[in-house]
Amino acid sequence: MSSRVLHRPVTIVLLLAGTLCGCAPLQPAPRLAPLERYLPYAGEPIPSFVAFRVDSWEVLSDEKLVLWTGPNEAHLLTVQTPCSHLEFTEGLRVTTTASTVSHFEYIEFRDRPSRTLNRCPILEIRRLDIRRYKDDLKRHRARPAPSPASAPASMPVPTRLA
Repeated sequence: MSSRVLHRPVTIVLLLAGTLCGCAPLQPAPRLAPLERYLPYAGEPIPSFVAFRVDSWEVLSDEKLVLWTGPNEAHLLTVQTPCSHLEFTEGLRVTTTASTVSHFEYIEFRDRPSRTLNRCPILEIRRLDIRRYKDDLKRHRARPAPSPASAPASMPVPTRLA
């Protein structure tokens, strides 16, 4: 009975330690702010685009969001500020005229704290080059991590203390 009792705490501690070690990355990858990720792929402002459906959206700031209307079709929208609590919305609607989104349309959503209906006018629309974005993302992920030996001379190479 006593050996069974002693093994349980040791087993639990080992399982917890293994779980925690497996979850913690050694070196987190640098992340760009969402807006900085999309800006290089944004084209010139356009007056409108056709959208039969909205697949998803990503809020980038209190005035910018990406609206996905297909697997390879997305637009960077700028809305009039203040667009209160846009980053906390659980759902949104884009007004359209004959399935066309233009700068005469609105982003509508209910904010989470007060459930108030917000209507933010669209000020600017830019088509995103999603194919180029995905190609660059694949190339970036396929690139091997630099080894300390191949680090540039201006970059200090970490040393290991014995």
